[in-house]
Parts: sequence; structure tokens; C-alpha cells
Amino acid sequence: MAIGLEKEKDENGELLYNSRMIYDWLNRIRKMGSEQRFKKDNRSIIPSHTHDNRR
Repeated sequence: MAIGLEKEKDENGELLYNSRMIYDWLNRIRKMGSEQRFKKDNRSIIPSHTHDNRR
């Protein structure tokens, strides 16, 4: 994505974004992803008695 954005130009041929802008944006996306990921939980959503295969 970064390389594609670095090559983007406006109608006058001027670059739209500089490297710093792009990497700051990508870093914000990374941080949001870290904040929004699911927390690990050791609890099962299926009660343990349903895992009994002794039938």
C-alpha cells in the first residue's frame, strides 16, 4: 500500500502524499487493529459436558 500511495499524483503531476504521511497513516491502522482485536479468553463457548465422547 505504501508504495502505491507514494506514487499517487494529482492532476498537476505533484505527489499527493509524502513518506512520513503514509507511514503515520499505516501506523495508526496498525494501532487500531491492535486495540480492536479480540482478547484471548481461556473459557470455551461450549460447555465441557458436550465434549464427552464416552457414549
